[in-house]
Parts: sequence; structure tokens; C-alpha cells
Amino acid sequence: MLRVIAINSVGAFVLFLGKAVVVISVVFIGIEIIEAKNVGEEGRVVQYVWLPVLLGAICAYLIADTFIGVYGMAIDTIFLCFCEDSDRNDGIRKPYYMSKGLMEFVTNSSKALEALETRKKRESKLKRRSSISMSRRNLMGRNSFRGHDRELTQVYY
Repeated sequence: MLRVIAINSVGAFVLFLGKAVVVISVVFIGIEIIEAKNVGEEGRVVQYVWLPVLLGAICAYLIADTFIGVYGMAIDTIFLCFCEDSDRNDGIRKPYYMSKGLMEFVTNSSKALEALETRKKRESKLKRRSSISMSRRNLMGRNSFRGHDRELTQVYY
């Protein structure tokens, strides 16, 4: 439970920092653009610089909130899948479906990684055996067919 709170809090803080960086950068860029365009022959064209900058900051926040909200939803989905995988599978008898990077956060990750490696070795041995047996069957099938083909050609000629 403590792990869930910690990961969720850190994720929310990082997403907030992303929104803040977008808004602050829009404010500074907006001020620089208005100041650069504001100097003219007739003096100041824009009297109140902060009104357009404030409107730009509000629009930037809304747009950043929308895009970063989608990113936050993806993070929450992956985190929920991680929690369900941790609860339903033990990593030894029932293998985890998560990546090795996420497996580092599980309590019995070393045992689960060892079980994963032995499972992969066992599967690769079975694949090699099945490919060898399939190639033997193919060779036997071809050789037996070739023999019958020879007999047929000898009979007809």
C-alpha cells in the first residue's frame, strides 16, 4: 500500500512539473515577443503587457493539462497492470507478465528473475528439440519419397 502511494505521488508531482514548465516557458516567450514588437515609432503599442501574457498562460495550461492528462492516464494504466500482475502472479509458479525493469520493484524479484531465466532456457531447449525432430521428419519424408520415385521410374522405363 505504501508503494502505491509513493509511486502515485511521485507521478503526480512529475506531471505537475511538466505543466508548470510549459506555462512558465509560454509566459517568458510571450513577454519577450511582446516587448520586441512593442517598441515602435509611436511608442508603446500594447499598454498592458500582462493581459495577453495571462491569456496565453491560461490557454497554455489548458492545452498542457489535456496532453499531459493523456500521458498521466497511460502511466496510471501501466501502474494498475503492474499492481494486478503483482497480486495475481508470484513470479515462480505463475510467471509475471511485466518487463524486467518493472520486476525490480517486486519483493521477490530475484527469485522471479531466476525462474524466468530457467523457464526461457527450458523453452529454448524444447524449441531446439522440436526443430531438430521436424527437420528429421522432413528428411525422412523426402528420402522415403525419393526412394518410391526411383522405383516408379525404374518400372516405367
